[in-house]
Amino acid sequence: QLNEEADHVKGTFLDKYRLSLITPELYYHDGQIYDEDYVYGSFLQSAMAEKGVTCTNCHDPHSAQLKIPEEAVCAQCHVASDYLSENHTFHQANTEASKCTTCHMPETTYMQVDPRRDHSWHVPRPDLSKHINTPNVC
Repeated sequence: QLNEEADHVKGTFLDKYRLSLITPELYYHDGQIYDEDYVYGSFLQSAMAEKGVTCTNCHDPHSAQLKIPEEAVCAQCHVASDYLSENHTFHQANTEASKCTTCHMPETTYMQVDPRRDHSWHVPRPDLSKHINTPNVC
């Protein structure tokens, strides 16, 4: 049981951490991560956060590791047969390119040792890449 009077327990998450705003120095114009920031700030942009999903729906709260295998995490809410097909991914099944996270959570390594995935779960938009120079994972 937590000691509710301990300083590190009092208040809310946002009482203790100041998240970065979505600015051109940190984010592309479509909201994808451009430079180092908190994963949580990107997560707040997502439809999943809007629907009430929290970090611990996917991650162990103590280790931050995924609770279950990567593709199974997505299948907690999404019907796998609808999304793992080549008709959806446009890539050969069971390849790195066909994984949910490859398209919707691109990874960037910061400081050469800190790989992080974008938790805003954007849908790849080649048209935006062409017109406003945002990254295109494909």
